Amino acid sequence: MRKILWALSLLLVFLTANPCLSEENINVTGTWEGTITLSGLDINMEIVLELVENNGAVTGHISDDWGYLNCDITDPVLKDNILTFKAMVESSQSDHQMAFRMTVAGDKMTGQWESLGSFGEWSLVRKDESEEKSRTALKIEDIQGVWAGPAAYKSNPGSKNILTLALEEKKGKLFGTFSDQMDTNYLPVLVKSFRENNLVLEIKFVWKDETYTMDMDINIKDRTHMRGKFRIEKMGRTGIWTAEKKMNSPHSLPIGR
Repeated sequence: MRKILWALSLLLVFLTANPCLSEENINVTGTWEGTITLSGLDINMEIVLELVENNGAVTGHISDDWGYLNCDITDPVLKDNILTFKAMVESSQSDHQMAFRMTVAGDKMTGQWESLGSFGEWSLVRKDESEEKSRTALKIEDIQGVWAGPAAYKSNPGSKNILTLALEEKKGKLFGTFSDQMDTNYLPVLVKSFRENNLVLEIKFVWKDETYTMDMDINIKDRTHMRGKFRIEKMGRTGIWTAEKKMNSPHSLPIGR
């Protein structure tokens, strides 16, 4: 019995002197991605958190595709597997701070955010660079079809509009038409570029006898999901559009080209 107690005592001393053997070695360096649902937004906010850890000291940058967050994080503290930090939100009303508390487990972190009395949960996954490099590039025939989903303006995120984009391949080129719930008079879509699952569109429409241009930059996630950012320069409006493919082949489009 004495030998057993003596052996256990030695093991305890060894583990105490070597904390890396008794605790999980946490490293948060990398690019973390996820989504947050915020009050007043009908479409989730996609977050990118880039972190660098050096001997326990953490620095980082946080951004979102809505344009509310785009700054270096402040007051970062990594203790055991808990990461806390703050970030400044820029909005048309007033700038304010968000506080984050995350629990890190391997390539995933989950936790809570809090700002101006509002709070919620969110999760992030560390981006696998090798997986991104091996991602299959989509072809024109993969994305032709009818896509539809909600769009919301950053200035008024609670007001959404269902947009429909019909893409058709003709002789190796993409053509398209656009429509929405408001019966807006859209002109034929100009496909400016399509490469590496990124689709850039120029969409003109007529409102109150004046022509406006909406530029849209779309990330095609897979054969059935896309998400894009848009800007209407003359109106000073920006927003997010998320869409799913509703049918693989559009009906004959009135392209007129």
